[in-house]
Amino acid sequence: EVALGMGRADEALALLDDAARLLSGLPPEGTTLARMLLHSAQMTVHHRRGELAAAEAVGREAERHYELLRPAAEGHRYGTFRVELGDVLLRLGRVDEAAGQWTVLVALREGLPHLPEHAEAQLRLAWLAAGRGEQAEAARLARAARKTWERHGQLARAAQAGDFQGNLIAGQPLLEFAKLFAA
Repeated sequence: EVALGMGRADEALALLDDAARLLSGLPPEGTTLARMLLHSAQMTVHHRRGELAAAEAVGREAERHYELLRPAAEGHRYGTFRVELGDVLLRLGRVDEAAGQWTVLVALREGLPHLPEHAEAQLRLAWLAAGRGEQAEAARLARAARKTWERHGQLARAAQAGDFQGNLIAGQPLLEFAKLFAA
């Protein structure tokens, strides 16, 4: 994460490759979570490098390992890789699959308070709903995202969700995906 934050994606991938080598020497049944987290991190690096096919491939591996953890992983933060996997799929032009990733993430917290990453998924779903002309649903999702971010003290992100909702009400054009979800 530090190497990637410093703009050294090659170094980040090398470190992740070292981690993969270490994991390869351990029994798979005891390292499912570690492998899921590794693939999620690899997805982030490939995504930032613009290598969408590679990002999807390792994102799908994270998803496969996550499914091996269920139901013990449900309700935890482990499924949050789905936000980024959805972003990758959207950039690959697979809107329905992207929406599916975000919908599943939100559903995993059914009955539990949402975390900031669930708000990310909700605002993405709001953006898609608005694009389909479903303004009421888009506003509902944006409002839920805003409330979650406010509850977690992420006031700048809450303000963005509020602005998105206000633009819906005012009939303003949608921001491009990349501008709304640059973070």
